[in-house]
Amino acid sequence: MVKNTSEIFAGPTVVQRLGETRSKQELGGHQVRVAAGTVGDAVDTEQEAFERTHRFLSYLPSSCGICVCVRSAAPFGE
Repeated sequence: MVKNTSEIFAGPTVVQRLGETRSKQELGGHQVRVAAGTVGDAVDTEQEAFERTHRFLSYLPSSCGICVCVRSAAPFGE
């Protein structure tokens, strides 16, 4: 999520009907969403967001057809 650019929220109009006035950032900005766990990371620029996404995706296999190497564990206590 790019700080001060992206929001996830119901909208200021919805909250105003409940008697409160909140900005878009207060309702669903990066600080709210990172604290709530909706978003795992917040960055300052879109370029940084692309770089972090690329790094995250690099940990995943390039195909679902690739088998993951699994070692069989020795029984507990041996």
